[in-house]
Amino acid sequence: SGLGIGIHPESIPMHTFARFMFLALLNYYPDLAYEVGLRAMRLPILEDHEDADDPVNGNVSSLVLSRYPRWFTLGHIETQQCALASTMLSAAKGEVMRLRTVLESAQRHIHSSSHLFKLAQDAFRFATPETGPRHPTLLSVAFELGLQVMRMTLSSLNWRRREMVRWLVTCATEVGVEALVSIMQNWYQLFTPTEATGTSII
Repeated sequence: SGLGIGIHPESIPMHTFARFMFLALLNYYPDLAYEVGLRAMRLPILEDHEDADDPVNGNVSSLVLSRYPRWFTLGHIETQQCALASTMLSAAKGEVMRLRTVLESAQRHIHSSSHLFKLAQDAFRFATPETGPRHPTLLSVAFELGLQVMRMTLSSLNWRRREMVRWLVTCATEVGVEALVSIMQNWYQLFTPTEATGTSII
């Protein structure tokens, strides 16, 4: 199980419960809170089965899904997984090492480009509050997530692709000159030629 020994491997909804545990433990036992949250970030339905049709785009064979209750869908599981990651990113915004650990976990275990994009947007929002100080490290995390989304969707169809392109440029602008230079130098890994010619900074 993603929650550890003694918990049934098909416990549902694991991520919702882990998010509750994370928030309950955070102020008292932060190390334990992150241990629970990071362990629960795993998505066994995609990681433990080789008969998934297309894990990146969230298409899983009916054989795998048949092992879960009929009312449960993969999209909902991934939404809860994304919510858990978002909660941990927000909590870790002032701690560089924890932020990096949560980022790496999200990059490894979130297989849906749409949910990674949602997480990137959340991180950007947390990093640039309307009032209060900005969080440059969290802003960089948002940018890294955005880069991964662009690479994941470069050769696949995604109806939000145009929005993703605009968002990445906006995020890079907020991060600074180095981020803008990076996407200009590596545009072919992130954009199609048509997208690149339509992006004003390239």
